[in-house]
Amino acid sequence: ATAKRTVIYDKAVPQLKVTSPNGNSLVTKTDIQLGGKAWDSYGLKESGSVQIVVKDSSTGAVKRTYTPAVTVATSEPESDNWNQTIKLAASGTAGQAGYESALTDGMYTIEIKAIDKVGKISNPVVTKSVQIDTIAPTVSVKDEDMPTTLQTEGTNFNFKGTASDENGSEVKKVEISFDNQNWQQAVGTDSWSYRSIFAEEKVAEEKVFETEGQKTLYVKATDNAGNVSSSCKKTFTFDKAYPVGKIKDSSGIDKTNSPFFEGGEFSLILEGTDSYGVSSMKLIQKNGEDKREQTLDISAGTVKTVSGLPWRNANEEVQTGAYEYSLVITDKAGKTTTVSTTVSIDKTAPVV
Repeated sequence: ATAKRTVIYDKAVPQLKVTSPNGNSLVTKTDIQLGGKAWDSYGLKESGSVQIVVKDSSTGAVKRTYTPAVTVATSEPESDNWNQTIKLAASGTAGQAGYESALTDGMYTIEIKAIDKVGKISNPVVTKSVQIDTIAPTVSVKDEDMPTTLQTEGTNFNFKGTASDENGSEVKKVEISFDNQNWQQAVGTDSWSYRSIFAEEKVAEEKVFETEGQKTLYVKATDNAGNVSSSCKKTFTFDKAYPVGKIKDSSGIDKTNSPFFEGGEFSLILEGTDSYGVSSMKLIQKNGEDKREQTLDISAGTVKTVSGLPWRNANEEVQTGAYEYSLVITDKAGKTTTVSTTVSIDKTAPVV
């Protein structure tokens, strides 16, 4: 009798291409999407022809295994013929069959291989390095690094701060905004800075520095996994100039720094202006050792007429002499300007 034996001749290993994700490494905060093509000229294994193993990179411990469904192909298919989603969250019930523990933040290695009918394995085994990072970075600005009102008088200021992504995927970018809508990227990451242009014609998008007043700096950091920090908020006062003051005589003529004479009791017209706003005005009178002052009521405006000068004791006659007057104006940012003049009282008639 003639004996028959079937011999399988398969000289090629199966072929495997992983099309998703691109590259050999991945940083993610969401489920991992794998996809690709597998084929073999003789035929792939009937089930489990693509095998995926997820390992903890630090210990080598196997965390997950998958055998996705594969559409049979003996030559390279035009599109992916297998896909697999690796969920980060736990699935199933702990202690029962099919339970999968969560993939926590850290480094993982994913090994993917194709197997044909005779057990040959694709070569090389495709390896993907994956970092899971679900924790947002942090960003901070110190109070002492915010501008004072004196530092906003120029055309720009260099804001700065720090950001970190401890045990994560590292900070990718830091962005700042002054309206919490339009964001500009800062220079640097762990230690960052941003030069803000205060000149009106150069304000980047926001136009927030067209007016003076309280402003808010918003800062956020994004890591390489796409996690975004909570916004860090710091307020500061944008005040470009000191207040301006004028001392005028009763007829409205500016006598600031211009001494003048009066023949008796007189009035002064006092003016205080500031583009951000005047907070207070105070008039000081000095005559020798005698010094008197009064905080003016500016609730109805910052142009005040002060009558009955010079100030003196009740029922006291106006005395001749030089009276120095100083007007102290403080704006809402706390900046102070002082303007002065001298009024000399001359009650003696000229001799002809």
